[in-house]
Amino acid sequence: MSTRVDIFGAEWIEEFEQLQSNVAPIPSSEIYTLVEAYLGKPVSEVFRSIDPKPAGSASVAQVHRAELLDGTAVAVKVKRPDIEPVIQADLRILNHLARLMESEIPEVRRYQPVLMVAYFAKSLAKETDLSVELRYMQRFGQTFSDDPLVRIPAVYPDISNRHILVQDYIGGTLLKDADLDTMPHTLRNGLAGRITDTLFHHDAAARLFPCRSPIRATSSSTTTAVSPSSTSGWSDTSATPAAAKSSTSSTP
Repeated sequence: MSTRVDIFGAEWIEEFEQLQSNVAPIPSSEIYTLVEAYLGKPVSEVFRSIDPKPAGSASVAQVHRAELLDGTAVAVKVKRPDIEPVIQADLRILNHLARLMESEIPEVRRYQPVLMVAYFAKSLAKETDLSVELRYMQRFGQTFSDDPLVRIPAVYPDISNRHILVQDYIGGTLLKDADLDTMPHTLRNGLAGRITDTLFHHDAAARLFPCRSPIRATSSSTTTAVSPSSTSGWSDTSATPAAAKSSTSSTP
């Protein structure tokens, strides 16, 4: 909803954006216990270290920087342990309201609110299953495997499941936070062209990318990160999803 500026006003968009990376985090004292419960093994058997401070905390999950035993920098996405009962309670309320509307307000029946809630529930089930997100990222990796300008972070299926997702860490700066006014015109054109090409020339990308792309800019190139889901990879500064990283030359 935070991307639907065509429906909601600026004050609503600002509030919705808070749910993407600024939700109150799971207490750091609980993270190790939660990770061990999700993995079914001690943290020390998988990770050299996990930063107890989250890089970002969203409504469904939060992400921590970590290192595997071989020193590889990864992002560990941990689902909130209490989120599914909350979602189910909210869906029951929505379903009740939808049925009431269909029963009592003839004008809304044509919009099939009960069916809309059912579709919404199906979508939420996918969004809260991190194994689905992992498969999307694998699909992205296959889709962009021959593209030298796009990098998809590797995922680790052996230490991931529906509750936890481990992927290579990619840092960056949110495109919405970049100082576009001071960016050279040719660089902005190149960046815009690269994003457009990524979004519309790849079917999987066009279906899955939100418009919240982390970038890394230098004098000659710009690195853009785009996501197949709401919280798949994370940057240092704002913990925004980063599932793919593409480099754009300074010329369009």
